[in-house]
Amino acid sequence: MTCIAGLGGAEAEREALARELRKALGAGARVEGDELVVQGALVERVASWLEARGAQRVVRGNA
Repeated sequence: MTCIAGLGGAEAEREALARELRKALGAGARVEGDELVVQGALVERVASWLEARGAQRVVRGNA
C-alpha cells in the first residue's frame, strides 16, 4: 500500500484525485480521512504522477 498525505483541499477534491490515480496507474485508490491510499507498493509511480501534476514537494519515506 502507498499512502499520500498532506494534500489539503476538500474531500471532493481528494476523491477526484483518487479517481485520476486509479485511471493513471491502473491500481485501486481511495480516500481515508485526509490521506489517499493506493493499492500496491507504487511509491515511485505515485511520486512521478504527483510531480507531473505540479506537486511542489514530494517526500518519499517509510512509516
